[in-house]
Amino acid sequence: MQADKVWERAGWTVAGLAWINIVAVAVAYMLYQGYIDHGESAISAMAWKLMEGAQVYYPMDSPERISNVYGPVTFLWHAWPLALFGGTVSASKIAAMVAAVLMTPALFILTRGTGSMLGWIVAFLTAIYTVNVAFPVVIRPDALLTLVVAVAVFAAAKADTWGWRSTVIMAMAAGIAVDIKIHGFIYLAPIGLYHLSGNWRRLPVMAIVAAAVAGLFFVMPAFPLTNYLAWFGPMAGKENNWLVGWFWEIALYYFPFLFVALGASRRLPVRETVYLGAYGLCVLLTVFPATKLGGGSHYFMPFLPMAADLLRRVAALGQTRRQRIAITAMALLTLMGSFQAERRFFKRLEWGRSADVTADIADILDRHKDKRVQMTSGYVAATDATAPLSFHYYQWRNLPVYRGNPYTLDVGIMMELTKLGVPFPAEAVRRLASCHTQVWLVPKDGEPLNIKGYYNQQVFPQEARDAFFAHTRKVESSRYFDLWECLPTQ
Repeated sequence: MQADKVWERAGWTVAGLAWINIVAVAVAYMLYQGYIDHGESAISAMAWKLMEGAQVYYPMDSPERISNVYGPVTFLWHAWPLALFGGTVSASKIAAMVAAVLMTPALFILTRGTGSMLGWIVAFLTAIYTVNVAFPVVIRPDALLTLVVAVAVFAAAKADTWGWRSTVIMAMAAGIAVDIKIHGFIYLAPIGLYHLSGNWRRLPVMAIVAAAVAGLFFVMPAFPLTNYLAWFGPMAGKENNWLVGWFWEIALYYFPFLFVALGASRRLPVRETVYLGAYGLCVLLTVFPATKLGGGSHYFMPFLPMAADLLRRVAALGQTRRQRIAITAMALLTLMGSFQAERRFFKRLEWGRSADVTADIADILDRHKDKRVQMTSGYVAATDATAPLSFHYYQWRNLPVYRGNPYTLDVGIMMELTKLGVPFPAEAVRRLASCHTQVWLVPKDGEPLNIKGYYNQQVFPQEARDAFFAHTRKVESSRYFDLWECLPTQ
């Protein structure tokens, strides 16, 4: 009995330390004056433009090459800290930090009722998303989507006392999930099926509420639905990367199956069995979008709340020694893997250089505040091991946007468009020639608009480069950037 108490206290200690660790990582990354993912500044730049009244989704033939395929809620979620605290690198990360920090408490709430295993289960679930540590804390929708799924799972657990309120809350969560990522419904399908089992008369209400919530955001002029949906046909044609190097992480989300296989004291009821089967099927279906180029194992993170709920339901049937051994071993092994992921994460942070680059950009913008300034990228010969390409410095492209400058050509978005075979618009070429942007910041000693994307394709066509060089000259250099000024035709 004493050994059981020691084991239980150890689980709580490990869970607490795992959460404190993720809080520390999230706060540290918020304070870091750079980004580790090139898409972060694109999302935050678009969130800022949204607050200025700009459109978020443009037609594929528009000269604005800045549309991102995340849903409206993603941009709204990352906009509120910018509205409150202004346009800074740290403010742009607050929404991501909040979502990451709230994930462990949400998982704790969902796993209550697992008795002495609760601490170890929370530690295990926290360790899973720490393995993907870059994705909960960076400016992406994954952590937010996980929280939305957690709300739906909690509402389903309260259905006996909440009644129709649970149905409405779950439906609202489904609508919001789809407006975070278009395939967000897949993360809610298993718990939705469980909720409706034996009570299908709730389906029409759930469907109507979910559709109404999903459509509500597209009533806003900033989110034209036809422009948004137009992206998904070409995107579906992207090939899948079937490398198996990260597939072991998928197995972590199958832990409820392992838990059942190791034997509960009683058989799982039919309704829970259907829930468990649907959960496994949806995890498998998610392999398809996760293996698209640009995807990854973080696509499975929103399944964590349902994994927590299933573990709670299985544990309620009676706990066995084998289950306790399994949960302890899986928690410790996953935490060991998370340490390696975290070490790699911090190794990528360049604290001194990031602060210097941010200060350099601020100085440039102060000196050229009467001109329209935008950042672009290009080829720079390898100079050191940490920054061989100018795309490394392109991650700060949102800072000019925060000062009210143009945001019309995002090189990261251009890479996707080039891969999809979308032609570069003639109007975008004309803008380059007519000084729509007056000053271009190009990473120092780089050749503007000469860059191959991560699909190994030249991003900018020759006519765009010709228009740029016909009217634009390098006029000065700072520590990290060359300034190219556009001179209109006389």
